[in-house]
Amino acid sequence: MFDNLKLFVFNYTSNEFEDLLILLSIYYPKIDKNGSTYFDLGNLRFNYYPNSGKLRIRNSIHKFYNESIKKLGRTNSTVFKYEDFIELVKYLCKILNRKSQEINVGGDFEFGVNITLPKDFDVYKIITRYDYYKSTTFNPFTPDKPYRGKPYQVSCALSDYRIKFYDKNKQEKNFVSLSNLLRYEIVIENKRKLYDLLMLQDENSITLQDLEQLENWCALANFLEDTYNNIVKKPILSNELNLEKEDLEEIHTILNYQFYEDIKDSLPELARQVRQETKRLSRSLENCPYNLHYIVHKYLDYSIQELLYIQ
Repeated sequence: MFDNLKLFVFNYTSNEFEDLLILLSIYYPKIDKNGSTYFDLGNLRFNYYPNSGKLRIRNSIHKFYNESIKKLGRTNSTVFKYEDFIELVKYLCKILNRKSQEINVGGDFEFGVNITLPKDFDVYKIITRYDYYKSTTFNPFTPDKPYRGKPYQVSCALSDYRIKFYDKNKQEKNFVSLSNLLRYEIVIENKRKLYDLLMLQDENSITLQDLEQLENWCALANFLEDTYNNIVKKPILSNELNLEKEDLEEIHTILNYQFYEDIKDSLPELARQVRQETKRLSRSLENCPYNLHYIVHKYLDYSIQELLYIQ
């Protein structure tokens, strides 16, 4: 579930940091321009700030778990389950000589799920049909700026968090040859939102101990599900429906939020009718087995349940 996190240990002494270097066989740490001493363990970057006694750890904990603990290589294309995370926390607590409640979580909070789809499903086609997030304002999905080596990605920016989808197959070609993966992520940028989700008091810092609680995993899994349910998707309809051209045009017109925005002031009565029809049609298509998004949703449900599976 979790991927890129920033972890902090405070009141970490220089002697403790030296012991950590010896334990991990780090013989030549480096010093950056900010005066911190740093080293890499797998894909994780450790920065130690001696003046403040702060130790920071960042990057993908999912990739680190696969590479350094499971020996699967540097990949986050697997399912990072609850029990995997517990194993990772135990490892970090051991090498840092700290309890999980002493390791703080800061910065943007990223979590999500790899949705495994049948090989004949076109992930790009699915991603481009995520239209907007339903709320009191228009929150469209837009393509993110392309970066070399990065897959095609769309995102929707809300006040407290961002929703992202991208083609995992393009990102990790060497590891997903036997799978067909759609990545769905939420990045919480406002700590208040995370406090609400985990039912914590604002003055409490979030720690790995909080993330170890199964009920908190369930809360975040439910948030993934609820958020997905509020996304309007342009339908991908099967030919088995035998729809006429006019029917398809009407469906896509009604579900086009920009069409509603264009007429809501000049033609308010028509806009009201369109809004009502949009809600009815969205509910109908969400439960239509001839709509590819209906099938994708089933695979999402299974993938979320897999995150919580405990042997």
